[in-house]
Amino acid sequence: MVSLEIEIPDPTPAQLTEVVEVDVGIRYLAVTSTSTGKASFHSGKRVRHRANHYARLRKRLQQKGTRGAKRRLRRIEQRERRLKLHANHIIAKQIIEQHPHALIGLEQLTDIRERTRRRKCKRTKKGKGTQMVSVKARKANRVHSQ
Repeated sequence: MVSLEIEIPDPTPAQLTEVVEVDVGIRYLAVTSTSTGKASFHSGKRVRHRANHYARLRKRLQQKGTRGAKRRLRRIEQRERRLKLHANHIIAKQIIEQHPHALIGLEQLTDIRERTRRRKCKRTKKGKGTQMVSVKARKANRVHSQ
């Protein structure tokens, strides 16, 4: 297999005509806003739907616990990772096509799990044991951690 490499110098500030900010979210995988105030939303509904489907499958297979279930879990994990990579790639290409000569700024996402609040198990009133959070809170925790 022959590969072709082209060396292109880094763009100078004079070549960059606009500044675009990209905000990463859950309902919309990416929201771009320009310095002029124009915004575009890139929906994540299809990916979120598939991720919820895989989460339900994972829950059933983890409860089963057999060797075949563990194999299937690994396949599902790989499939879900490819799905999300593909969705991110498509959105990144759309942003680049919409704003070809722009300086793109991304949201700071390192240590996001430590900076956001999520529901945790609570201690019971008498101090013995813990009380689980609601199903909705567990789903919200899962979505935020993804």
